[in-house]
Amino acid sequence: MDMRLRNYTVMVAVALIVTSGLAGLCAGDDTPIREDGAFPKDFLGGGDYVMAKAPSGDSWIAVVYGTGNQTVKSPITIVAMWNRTLAGAERHDSDGKLLNRSMPVNVRSILVHQYEALIEFNDSNGDGIGNIVRSPQPVAAGELIAREPVYKAVSLRQAWTRDTVQESTTMENGTLTKTFSFNLTATDLEYIVVGDKSLVNASPGDGKLNRITFGFHLKVFITRGVVSVPFYNLTWVGGPSGGISLTRVPDRTCNVTTYSARVKTDHTLEGWDLESQNTNPRVVLETGTRLGMRLSPSLMEYTNDTYLIKGLKGGGSMNYTTEGGKPANADSSTDTLKPDTGPADANDTPIKTGTNELTLADSWQRCGRFSWVSDVTTMENATATPGTGQAFFEVQGARKFNLDTDRGVYFGVLLLGGLSYPGAWKVVHDPEIGVEMGGVDIPYFGPPENHPPTARITSPPAGKQFKPSDTVKLDGSSCSDPDGDNISYVWMEGVKSLGTGAIVTKKFGEGTHRVSLTIHDGRGGFDTALVNFTVRKESTPGFGTAAAASAFLAAVVLAAVWRRRR
Repeated sequence: MDMRLRNYTVMVAVALIVTSGLAGLCAGDDTPIREDGAFPKDFLGGGDYVMAKAPSGDSWIAVVYGTGNQTVKSPITIVAMWNRTLAGAERHDSDGKLLNRSMPVNVRSILVHQYEALIEFNDSNGDGIGNIVRSPQPVAAGELIAREPVYKAVSLRQAWTRDTVQESTTMENGTLTKTFSFNLTATDLEYIVVGDKSLVNASPGDGKLNRITFGFHLKVFITRGVVSVPFYNLTWVGGPSGGISLTRVPDRTCNVTTYSARVKTDHTLEGWDLESQNTNPRVVLETGTRLGMRLSPSLMEYTNDTYLIKGLKGGGSMNYTTEGGKPANADSSTDTLKPDTGPADANDTPIKTGTNELTLADSWQRCGRFSWVSDVTTMENATATPGTGQAFFEVQGARKFNLDTDRGVYFGVLLLGGLSYPGAWKVVHDPEIGVEMGGVDIPYFGPPENHPPTARITSPPAGKQFKPSDTVKLDGSSCSDPDGDNISYVWMEGVKSLGTGAIVTKKFGEGTHRVSLTIHDGRGGFDTALVNFTVRKESTPGFGTAAAASAFLAAVVLAAVWRRRR
């Protein structure tokens, strides 16, 4: 058998840029903090990590890797967590009353970028990508569908050896920059036979990938600036179904403090044994990228999935351009996305991207990017003249994901993909993965200052007299509130309630009456108005003061007439 044993080297530069809002920073507080440790099993399966933390706040980025202590090894993973600002909001209740003039709509966010496996395939149609679709499960589970010959794979769920972390501090463009550098290495990695086993020599060459090294350079720094933030009128819609109503209002300019981390990664593969039957060999580095969110408990009352995911794309969106120039995306708000728990989907078709960038975004800002250069340097052997090959990225499918961690349940979008490299003795490539995630300093203002209402009684007029048979109209409809709050009315006479409407009609008994109207605006403001009126009994004909006077006069006249006649 004509066995081709090749030293296969891939050097890949990867940069992640992480941005988050940090409060209370001053000169001298800008130095990121390094932390080494181990995640528990219920966070991404566990594993050791090297972390760069913001000097204040709760933003961090880490490289996580499998160790010999794990029963199930973790893949190499770059993970970041931070508080992301989706928008600013003016919050109203279901009656339209303003509850907050300004508040940030923040969610706890997570980005997970994993290197899953290497798969050797035959580029039968010459398009440069593997016609492969897979599930989010480890490649060892065999969850892939191949429409071109595939031969073998190497899982990157290994026990990695880490060397000493080197630290350095520099000034770049006037910004204090901290760099942490280290290598992760695994040796003698077993091949996993995938695809048609009849095509595969079970043990080509020495039967192992001799060595693979990931060199990481975490470069972290802080910058500050201003940004235009979308604002919304956010109204809670009551009723059985409930929900959120969003109305866009003019954007506002806010301060932003950016914690950035660029993770440059050099991949070096040594001793990949290509199959002798593979006439057009390529190797794809399988990746999985998740962007998601966890709802802040303080927002539970006034938010729901429709608002955060569909309205503001809080769960994330990954956008790219196909080879034909057509925009495409994978969006967590898309109802047709399948969950990440299912098998490989035969309806998925690998898509070769037409530009050298994928972007991660929410409703208004780009949260991240994955970019690369197309040209790669290749060498057939150690003394060969360097040549040029092409690297391509393929989108293999998208899923919704739910990630249950010790830090809560996150949900969002997962993009399955891979970088395809040409088969050669040596391949050098320099792509870049970037993530730009923002938290914005939006001032939080409560409801505006409350102004009390003004009570007015326009009926009855003060001092008016009524008869017991009259119906008295108590009219407070001219009451007003300068804030436009809804007013409630209480009419009282002493301790007796007369009614609760703006206008009340009632009959009163004989006597003097003192009626009060007290109004409330529902926010602690109130006012009271008073009115006095009387009710007197009607006079009976032939009686009363006038009748008595007339009778007395008549008596006087009759008496005088009687005297003259005497």
